[in-house]
Amino acid sequence: MKESSNAFAASIDALISPEQAFNTVKEKKGWSWVPFIFVVVAMLATYSYYFSVVDAEWLQNQNIEQITKNNAMSDDEIKAMRETMSIDVLKYGTLIGGPLTLIVVSLIFAVYLNIASKISTKSEYTFTQWYGFTWWANMPLVVASLVSILVIVFAPDGKIAMQDLQPASLNSLLLGLDMGNAWYGFAEAINVFTFWSIFLTTVGIKAYLNIETNKSFTIAVIPSAVIFSCWAIYITFAG
Repeated sequence: MKESSNAFAASIDALISPEQAFNTVKEKKGWSWVPFIFVVVAMLATYSYYFSVVDAEWLQNQNIEQITKNNAMSDDEIKAMRETMSIDVLKYGTLIGGPLTLIVVSLIFAVYLNIASKISTKSEYTFTQWYGFTWWANMPLVVASLVSILVIVFAPDGKIAMQDLQPASLNSLLLGLDMGNAWYGFAEAINVFTFWSIFLTTVGIKAYLNIETNKSFTIAVIPSAVIFSCWAIYITFAG
């Protein structure tokens, strides 16, 4: 099979020819820094651009209106919320929290892959190699960032809600829930790129471990299935 010529090419191949990319990178050390940089820089660029053009007062009012729509709040509570939801808090919270959350989630996923691979095939791949693997599987987030940038470019007057940056989410495509709805975060978290990443993970695990597609898919999908199932059960009974 043809191999990716370098780390940059492998990052592109991860999106358009994943089998080729993973069969190449499984033998390469240090290449995973490239998709890591792509993903994090794309995320930071998107949110930096967003907060540079968004109408700050409109955004704050929209967020408060959505939250209070289904939750009765006193004037003092709304005032306190307005202070905690200032544009600077939202901006730096997003710029720091977004990449940091992704890094932590990738660490946890790498631990899972390291354990699952050793149980299923007695793999000799290390935790560090699996952590690098997660960034190849996260490459769809670069495409998601580009889509978000296009949304910002074509939005009029800087009136762009945060949820508008995720046009491929379950919420945007089908449900249209507002921020005050208990299912809002759940519906926003599931999107086209979630399934794309699961697909890449499946292809990657198959390439790394040389196992059947159904087995690699099972390993790839278990974390998402468990997380979203537990989340749905919590929302159902907590409400």
